[in-house]
Amino acid sequence: NTFVDELKVLQQHLDSETVNPALVDQPLEKLRATLRSLAEDKAILENYPERAMTQSRLDEAGLGKLAVELSKLHTTKDALQAELELAWWKSALETLLQRSGSSLAGDHNQVVSNEQRFAQAESDLIREGSKTVAFELATAWKQSLERFPSEAQTLKELLRLKRAVLSEVHTLAPNIYQVLAPVVMCSPYEVPSVLAKGDRYDVALVLDGAGSSIAENYAGLARSNQAIIFGDDAIAAATGFSLECTADENSERDLPQSIFTAARSLMPVEVLRRSYRSSGQALGDYVNSEFYGDRIIFEPSVDSYFGRSNAKLVKVNPPKGSEAESGDSEVTQVLELILSHATWNPQDSLLVATASAKHAERLDQALQTSMREKAHLAEFFEGHGREKFEITTIQDLAHRIADRVIFSVGFGKDSSGNVPKSLGFISHRDGHRYLANCLVSARKHITIVSALEPTDLADPSIVGCDLLRDLLSEIAKPSTKAQEADVNPMIADLAIRLTKLGVTTRTNFSPRFKLVASVGEKAAVIEPDWGLLGYNLSERHRLRPMMIRALGWEYIRVPSFELFADPEAVAQRIAIALGIELSKKPQPLFEMEPRAFEDTHFAWGDPADSNDQRLREDKPPHWG
Repeated sequence: NTFVDELKVLQQHLDSETVNPALVDQPLEKLRATLRSLAEDKAILENYPERAMTQSRLDEAGLGKLAVELSKLHTTKDALQAELELAWWKSALETLLQRSGSSLAGDHNQVVSNEQRFAQAESDLIREGSKTVAFELATAWKQSLERFPSEAQTLKELLRLKRAVLSEVHTLAPNIYQVLAPVVMCSPYEVPSVLAKGDRYDVALVLDGAGSSIAENYAGLARSNQAIIFGDDAIAAATGFSLECTADENSERDLPQSIFTAARSLMPVEVLRRSYRSSGQALGDYVNSEFYGDRIIFEPSVDSYFGRSNAKLVKVNPPKGSEAESGDSEVTQVLELILSHATWNPQDSLLVATASAKHAERLDQALQTSMREKAHLAEFFEGHGREKFEITTIQDLAHRIADRVIFSVGFGKDSSGNVPKSLGFISHRDGHRYLANCLVSARKHITIVSALEPTDLADPSIVGCDLLRDLLSEIAKPSTKAQEADVNPMIADLAIRLTKLGVTTRTNFSPRFKLVASVGEKAAVIEPDWGLLGYNLSERHRLRPMMIRALGWEYIRVPSFELFADPEAVAQRIAIALGIELSKKPQPLFEMEPRAFEDTHFAWGDPADSNDQRLREDKPPHWG
């Protein structure tokens, strides 16, 4: 009893957090070690006054328990700053929750519901806005007819006589015309014939500024108070036009400056960096790096995640002695691809482009001949409206878009096994731009047909060989390198938890996708709060989720508060959303250490298929 009483007295002078359990409750071996340490470890007393003062200051700041916890964890000096910052942010979060719990203490369902309501409200606002504009136009139209009855009667007569062109309506009914034609869209070459000389507009929008000159757009500019010029000089340039024949169309001549280039040097510039193509961009990484200097953001589609490429290379092996330009084998191969598309994928538009004018002509002749026996395919070749099927050269390919594009190079080796020094329009001084325009014309898929291989294009004397060689190499061996180096610790932890639940995860698939998770053929982009920094509310809650879903992904938002507070619940919710049925049995986060040999069934002489575990789990209910 005396010994126990002395231990209780000694316990009163010890920190209950440091010495835990109490001395009287410790096993004898641990008690002996504790008492020996208290009696012999005197080095700890050398700086006791300083430590006592520091501990007092920590207690006053409310960090006393944190200091004890850090000492138990044996926190190193390198990690001490991070631990203190984490404690500061946690205390700040707790303060915010206490002051405004209603706005910050919402669970995941409330956060997602609020975001969805915002997106829906903005969509409704846009939809209602169009109705409002239509109502205002209709009201103004009705009022103008009532205020100017004579002009209204004149307009009726023009409509009855089918002479109601804009220029004549402007002359005969100028007051009604202002309401009738608030917006006019036409070719810049048609402006003088469509609009009257004195017609004025607030703004002129030039949609092909990089491909047209100031002179070509002058008629529209002269009728406007402001101008907004759109252009992409990576795929277009102002070529002008000539009224006289020249001996060689490819001869060097001075090209006019585009209105886009002129405007860029005088007017404010806004760069559009984000692609909103809902089907992605064929060879997006190559197009971005080769033609745009990595300025454009192409979000990857779910097909690229599963390895389904939107680009294909078809190699042609022409017979010996064939023509170097437009070989028979390449013509036959492209014709088979065209007819196959018309038969099996008629719902998609198709465009065929080549670097050889001779090859384009031969392909057109071969198709016309083949159609005599395949008249049932005529509907496809006459359909798709503005995206009607066409065989053209890459030089004549101006701002065309199609679901699928076939680019047939049109050149191979000659009878001597040599590659020609000129590769048609690829070797043209604007070949780089021609090829860029061809590649971005593919909305869903591009097929490149070539009788040449990258190894055939090693001769530097072949003009344009570097460009074609890089393109063929890109398709033959697409890049699969990781896109991301640093992974946020909370995302890395979430990826581990998802993996334990049977979900496939990737944190390096795309720089803008912090985490991608998939089960079977179902894949989702996991978007934390910090992944949306830099986006405005419309982009964050409506445009970006809509874009990602259009590319085939599931979109799952993860609020940072929830991920910080309960990462296991977040992981389970994501797994369930991807179709995994979770059992009630808790999943271990980390792998268990391998068992010692004496703990295995082999040490006890049991076979590998022992049913001991099943017997333990299948005990009757009354066993408890």
